[in-house]
Amino acid sequence: MENGLESFARLEERTLALGQCFRDVVEERNRLQLVVERQAQALAELEAKVSSQDDVFVAVDAKMVELLRQIDSYLPEDIVDSGRDQILPGMHGS
Repeated sequence: MENGLESFARLEERTLALGQCFRDVVEERNRLQLVVERQAQALAELEAKVSSQDDVFVAVDAKMVELLRQIDSYLPEDIVDSGRDQILPGMHGS
């Protein structure tokens, strides 16, 4: 009879230990899930920043082309003809 009680006590101990291990695994999974969610949020914010910087680069590029065209319009015609491709390569259809 005592042998059966000892076996049951060991089984109960192991069951409790397994239950604790399971809780530990669930807690770690939840912690890692929060880490992944924070990283996903940070990535989304970074993508938004990069996207807004792309818009800035496009705007700066357009402004540069506009300013170069203005410079081109102030240059004497003979300089424009000889250096047109150096100032605005490909912009005048030459």
